[in-house]
Amino acid sequence: MKKLGRPPKESKGRGQHPQKSTPDVVNAFSTVAAATVATTSNVDISVEEVQEVEDDDGGDEAKRPKQKKSRTNWGAPSNRPKLEKAINDYLNKEGNAIDRNGVFIENRTIYAGLVGIPYNTLYRYIHPDVEKRQKLGDGNRGRERLMENENCKFVAETLARQDRCNDGSSRKEAIDIVMDIELGLTRKQASR
Repeated sequence: MKKLGRPPKESKGRGQHPQKSTPDVVNAFSTVAAATVATTSNVDISVEEVQEVEDDDGGDEAKRPKQKKSRTNWGAPSNRPKLEKAINDYLNKEGNAIDRNGVFIENRTIYAGLVGIPYNTLYRYIHPDVEKRQKLGDGNRGRERLMENENCKFVAETLARQDRCNDGSSRKEAIDIVMDIELGLTRKQASR
């Protein structure tokens, strides 16, 4: 009766490494295969030309650094129109959501692959249950601004000029200036 399990380890001498398959055997096989294809397809290719091409291609793949996968921000201005068009086409049953025969593509996985947007990203916006659909935002994040940029610059320039004249404002006085410019702000909001 045979015992099941791992095969016995081969003993290695000191400093020896297990032999790996040699590329010569692989190259010889592919050279013979290429020569056979060349003779059967009436193409004038010599064995030397095939070997030169193999030598050029084989080394590049091993030496190429791996590219990092980068996340695509579908809310960015460069990608947003593509996502908007895909969502609108699917929900309105027009454009890319219609195949060559004029039939609506109901399979969301196929449609996502067709438009080139990941399924999980697209599914949030075209969910079959209308209540669970995520709305495509306007691209603004964070809190709303309490002051316009022009007013912020004005306050900063005013405080800088007072400081230059050695008539600098205290924190309380700076908050008062902000509250005078933007009416309706509380002290807490003006101190931000």
